[in-house]
Amino acid sequence: MADFDEDVLDNLELVSAKINGGDAVEVRLTFLSNEALFTSVDDLDTPLLNIGLATATFEPYTEDGIQFGLNIVGEEGTAVVDCHSSDKYDFVKAHLESLRMERRNTNEDQMGMGGKEDDRVIPAVEKLAEEKKKVFLEMRHAVQAALPGNKCDDGDLLRMLVQKEFGLEASTSAFIDNENWRERIGAGHIKVREIAHIMRSGFLIPTKLKDKKGRGIVYGRPARWDKKSATAFELTKYACWLVEFMIHVRKADKVVLLINMDGASMSNVDARLPKIMMETLENRYPGRLSRVVFVNPPFMFRIVFPVVQRQLSSSAGFLSGRQKMLNLGKNSDLIRSFIDASNLPEELGGVTPVDAGDLLRDACEAEGRALCSFEALMAEHEQAVAEESSLLADSLREDSAADCMEGADYHGWMKKQGGIIRNWKKRLFIKRGKILYYYTDEKADKPQGSVMLDNSYCTMDDATRQKCGFLLVTPSRTWSYICDSDEAAKVWIQELAK
Repeated sequence: MADFDEDVLDNLELVSAKINGGDAVEVRLTFLSNEALFTSVDDLDTPLLNIGLATATFEPYTEDGIQFGLNIVGEEGTAVVDCHSSDKYDFVKAHLESLRMERRNTNEDQMGMGGKEDDRVIPAVEKLAEEKKKVFLEMRHAVQAALPGNKCDDGDLLRMLVQKEFGLEASTSAFIDNENWRERIGAGHIKVREIAHIMRSGFLIPTKLKDKKGRGIVYGRPARWDKKSATAFELTKYACWLVEFMIHVRKADKVVLLINMDGASMSNVDARLPKIMMETLENRYPGRLSRVVFVNPPFMFRIVFPVVQRQLSSSAGFLSGRQKMLNLGKNSDLIRSFIDASNLPEELGGVTPVDAGDLLRDACEAEGRALCSFEALMAEHEQAVAEESSLLADSLREDSAADCMEGADYHGWMKKQGGIIRNWKKRLFIKRGKILYYYTDEKADKPQGSVMLDNSYCTMDDATRQKCGFLLVTPSRTWSYICDSDEAAKVWIQELAK
């Protein structure tokens, strides 16, 4: 049982409880958790009545000489609370209602994906044809078995199925790969300080604006971006942070990318951005991107747009139709046909300024930290990086394999593919903290090399999967490994994620 909720217990006296079909019984002990109200005559190990708060109702009770009573009605029975005063009555009722709402929300989040496997589904799945619903349930059970304890959302499962045209194996494999990728890259846990240097440019802003269908608008200004300001890995982290921010803070189930090409040219546009954004939005967060709209394009862009449209559409699951990617030129009437002026940025004839400073304020608030400048955040991040660099010094250690294995987190043999000469060689790998060392054998006097595991994640492609292997992706390089068995590969992936 959870701890007593003392604030509420100090304000209520449970005078009686009644199981459905039985007589009311005087109650001596009461226990309130965030899930249920327990009552007992003698001890809490054998409760008389357990009222689940998720389904409970609360009604006034003014009988038996009780003036400020509250009747708590559950599926198994009822309990009467004497609050003694109007203020305490209001406090207790409000608190119980708050717990009830919290419990209901938790139940909805966990429906079908908690510890108990069942066939309850969200309404969107109920509307599917029976054959597709069956595929959905099979995928859900497969994901639950592969990712125990991972809180997966039915909506995300369905979006992946739709993208993969309800192919069970392809959908399940892609979903599991995405969840592992998101966990290891830290999506959902990326700090503002990590992406402040990108955010301050204002080149890509997750706004509060909505189109006429209620979809959130991400406003892009490619001309503001200095392509030398961040690595591809940092841009990927920003793209992940942006999508998570739109979903969880802006509460946007789907997004529209509104790209203002004013001032953009071949010399100042970062060619990495389209690939990174499409990979993140379409493959890592399937079904979230509804439309990409370009406005104010330069002359050259208008010429190459049909080619870009075909290339991106063919590589992105949901961007399959030409209406998903539009070039509206400089036609303000077309823009207003799907976005009201009140939801348009000022630069496009609307009334709302889109500013990186406003985003910073919202991001700091969402993270629960005090507002500070971009410069202060970047300095904070530099300090954190400096501390992490001490790990790099450790990675240069030249201990023997025997000394390195003492107190190591994990060690074992794998084959490693060379970075230049792409042959495979068997090596002894030893993981210590956030560093992976590799040696020629157990008698080696010093390591052949090491891999920093910060900001890394493991994944698989078709080639490595067939060979009992996996890929270790770091900011500087992607490493290819092959193990003796699928089980050994799974163990290594788990260990490297710690």
